[in-house]
Amino acid sequence: MFPGSTRSLAGQIRDFILVNLTGQATMLGLAAISRQLLILAQIEPRIAGASAHAFGIGVGAIVNYLGHRHVTFTAAPSDRR
Repeated sequence: MFPGSTRSLAGQIRDFILVNLTGQATMLGLAAISRQLLILAQIEPRIAGASAHAFGIGVGAIVNYLGHRHVTFTAAPSDRR
């Protein structure tokens, strides 16, 4: 799937999907929790929702980047030095 990779196709696809699901779950979970916390802090619900959504997307993107960098696009165990 990824040019130059020595990892199996099944392993690459599995890791790609798992990293994306982890990023998505992070985004959804953080957005939901932070929205509730902002509402409890007396922030207007519309502003709380937008802020929480932006926070969730930002942290989810970082998780996704790090996951792909260290899991999806890493070398096969025998290629690491």
